[in-house]
This record gives sequence, C-alpha cells and structure tokens, in this order.
Amino acid sequence: VRMRSPENVVCEIESVISRYRHKGVIGFQDDIFTLDLRWLEEFAQIFRKRISLPFWCNSHVNHLSDKAVHLLRHAGCFRVQVGIECGNETMRSKLLGKTFDNRQVLDVTERLKKNHIKIETFFMIGLPAESEDNVSESIALCRKISPDWITLSTFCPYPGTAIYEDLVAQGRLEPRFFEKSAADTYYSPECAYKQGTMTKEKIEYYKGQLKRFTQAARDGRPNAPER
Repeated sequence: VRMRSPENVVCEIESVISRYRHKGVIGFQDDIFTLDLRWLEEFAQIFRKRISLPFWCNSHVNHLSDKAVHLLRHAGCFRVQVGIECGNETMRSKLLGKTFDNRQVLDVTERLKKNHIKIETFFMIGLPAESEDNVSESIALCRKISPDWITLSTFCPYPGTAIYEDLVAQGRLEPRFFEKSAADTYYSPECAYKQGTMTKEKIEYYKGQLKRFTQAARDGRPNAPER
C-alpha cells in the first residue's frame, strides 16, 4: 500500500476548490481514514489551517480511539461512516472477519456523539444461515446506537472471498452470478445465493423494518419493529 502524504492530499483539495470554486462538504472514500494516527495528526493540522471545510470519512470500530476522534473533530469532521454489518458478534467475527464486540461498538458511537460527530452505520441482511432472531439482534443494536443514518444492503458474496468459495462449493451460489445481475450487486435488493433460513421476501421485509425503525429512532419514537 502506498500512502499519500497529508500535504499531497491537501494540495489536491486546494486545487479542486480553486478550479471549481467549491465551498461545500468534502468526502473521503478511504476505507479506514483513521488507520494511521501519525498521518491523521499531521492531516488535521494542515486541513484545519488551509481548508477549514466540513468533511465526512469512513472508519472502523477498532480505529476510533479517543485520540483519533479528537483529531477528526479538530480537523472539522462532522460525520463518520462505520460498518457494523450485523448485531450478532459470532457471525460478524467468523463470517466477516470483523473482530470487535457490541460493547466496543457502543463505546465508539458514544465517543463520536460526545464529540458532536454524526454517525452513519452500515448493516447487511441475509448472511449465510442468518435467522430472524439474528436480524432482531441487529435491530436491537441499532436501537442502542441510534445512528443519524443507516445504509442497508443485502449480503453479497463477492468473488475472492472465503464465503464466496464456500457457497460455490456447497452448490448454493452460481460461480459467475454477477454477470446476470441487473444492478450493482452492493445495492441490488436481490439475494444472490441460497440463503438457507430466510426467503427473499423475508429478507426484504426485515430490511424495511430496520429502515423504519431507524427513522423512528431519529424522530424520537424508538418503538421496536414488528416481528
């Protein structure tokens, strides 16, 4: 991996602002913007001094320490997007390789809120063998987080991942399923494989429930979705 220096990044932003007269929000698509604290510290100083515009970024539960969140706030970050994926800790760890527990999730989101940084969470529905009870765990975790936004997707087993290989070997997934997809597989509502415990209709139903719950939570009406 070749990392661009904070100076290099800020110079590009200055160029864009100058060329297009941009004075709005800036977004960073880096998967884990807070991965390197030394980089972030230098960036925060330069960005605040020379750009001073609000920005959003992606991060990871394991890389949002007190120092990282403080630096983000100092630089002008107003929103952090973080992938939680599901409420079941075992599924999150074994299937997705995300080794953090729900206590960490709540600690990090509370840390962001105390620093007046809004939260967008990413959740997926339809993991292999995910049950309705597992979906309820995701809804319960969402209730505790109470994010400002939530992005939902139907789980998609991408080629090159261990889950993809396992599902193909089990005969539950066509090896080149993506060639027949009518849309970008990340945003497609269709479940691309034989999920095993929930029908496609059930998966869509729970996605709708989770969306409605999130809106209700933001409106101050955190009632549980129907089962």
